[in-house]
Amino acid sequence: MKIIGTVFFSFFALNIFAQTGYNVGDKVKNFTANNVTSQKKVSLTEYSEDKGIVIVFTSQECPYSKLYEERIIRLANEFEINKVKFILINPNNPAACPSDGINEMAVRAKEMAYNFPYLPDKNFEISNAFGVTKTPEVFVLKNINKSFVLFYKGAIDDNPQVPKDVHYHYLRDALLALVQDNALKVSEKRAIGCIVKR
Repeated sequence: MKIIGTVFFSFFALNIFAQTGYNVGDKVKNFTANNVTSQKKVSLTEYSEDKGIVIVFTSQECPYSKLYEERIIRLANEFEINKVKFILINPNNPAACPSDGINEMAVRAKEMAYNFPYLPDKNFEISNAFGVTKTPEVFVLKNINKSFVLFYKGAIDDNPQVPKDVHYHYLRDALLALVQDNALKVSEKRAIGCIVKR
């Protein structure tokens, strides 16, 4: 009986964990945080005239995030003409990852000439709402009647190390489907990266 109880509890706990955060099709609530380069507040509601938003949870500390940095910048530049905007958010606790402090984030944003906001996630409110577990992990939001609905979540592509050997461009495919108003074949793919450090 004890074994059955333990198995049931573990199954229940896994289900609870699996259900945390937004699912594809869910409406995403507004959030507000300060851009590290300008210290101006950034809110999801200010993008109500855009077709879509890409939220990228990333970090200074994670080598996978560094591998994807230039790909993210290229995609942001490519889809800007389609009224798709990018927002980077750092979900790590600076106490656990000193390289993910606000000053360090600002330095990196300037070094790489980010043309999109880079936000710290104080008290983990944003990453908890999205159910983020890895960096980098992306969430594509589609604007439907000035409300944002989760369209795709998960991995950027299938090869962090070698961009030229990528076979599946999950994020780019999601963005093409978004701007062309097409259905998405793969709406969720497990992110490849580093565990978020609280």
